[in-house]
Amino acid sequence: FQKIHPKFKTPSFATIVTGFVVGLPILFTDKTFVLDFTSIATLFAFVLVCGGVLLIPAKEKQEGKFHLPYINGQIIFPAIVALALGLLAFLSKDYFKEIGQFSLNKKDNVKVINAIIGDTKAAFEEQYMLNSNEISIIQKRLKGKSEGSGLSKIIGSNNDLISKAIDSISFAEIAGSSAYKKNYADFSNKDESDKTLLEPQNARITKKVQAVLQTNTGINEITGKELQLIKAGFDEKEDSALLSKLDKQAAVFRLFKKDSLVLDDSLIVNAIDEEFAAVKVESLQNTAAEKLLTKRTQNISTIIFWLIALALSVLAFAKKWSLIPLMGLITCLYLLTGMTAANWIWFGGWLALGLLVYAIYGYKKSKLAPQKE
Repeated sequence: FQKIHPKFKTPSFATIVTGFVVGLPILFTDKTFVLDFTSIATLFAFVLVCGGVLLIPAKEKQEGKFHLPYINGQIIFPAIVALALGLLAFLSKDYFKEIGQFSLNKKDNVKVINAIIGDTKAAFEEQYMLNSNEISIIQKRLKGKSEGSGLSKIIGSNNDLISKAIDSISFAEIAGSSAYKKNYADFSNKDESDKTLLEPQNARITKKVQAVLQTNTGINEITGKELQLIKAGFDEKEDSALLSKLDKQAAVFRLFKKDSLVLDDSLIVNAIDEEFAAVKVESLQNTAAEKLLTKRTQNISTIIFWLIALALSVLAFAKKWSLIPLMGLITCLYLLTGMTAANWIWFGGWLALGLLVYAIYGYKKSKLAPQKE
């Protein structure tokens, strides 16, 4: 590891090995987890650096040498912490109450249901609703054609309306279901996990979506002529996937009509029904359990953060510590409160393994060891 490249004068072996160790895992693991895991390690390193700098005795500035400016944090840092606590108590009255809660409340319930709806709706949207990138492609193809200038906006606004209608109605259906009320408090009830959250073929959702859309006066339907105008700007082979989606999109807009349960429209009706009828109680249990674990982890981290902040305030006042490393330390500690339980467990494991390796290596290779003998 201490080998230096003869030409580039860099630690080549260490760089290559580190690159493989860091680069390969991201190909086989969740991207979000890897990024968070990297963040927790980096932030922890910054905490150690700021803590180390904090304990360096103040020195007079010497020409040509690094100098850390000293700003007495004896009064300023405790005042900043007190001000932050005061603003939280004033602007968010439930803040301290919420960080002391270790069970899901009404706000958490809403997030759990919305997460289930988002996951369920994703498959439907993938097939039937043009995304922003696809709408952007249509805009570029229709650029300069006055008769088609507003079509992309119509598609976008109508998609948003359909999405919001499904969100609000499916939320009411799930929250009002017997399965939700029965199983929400028991995340480990495996006997119920395989059952559907809503009744099979729950056509009520589709009918309610239609009712909302049919009474909305802001709907703009794309006519057959306008649809052909859009298709005229595309290549049948190159854009076959998008053209197929445009045909399905025509069925989406017929949801705005009174006769939307006939012919091709049954495809989109069935799509909504099938997606929501397939949602299992297990999905609810897993989502709620994950939300509960995240909440408990972040609440514990936040409580520890404020205890450390108060302790640092007392020490800063007593020892007249420098403000700059104090602010760096408290900022990094605050960012660490956003880490998940999985991040902390993996980080703790790697930290313990690293300390063990360093301890064994240091014990065997220490230059001071022979002197003690």
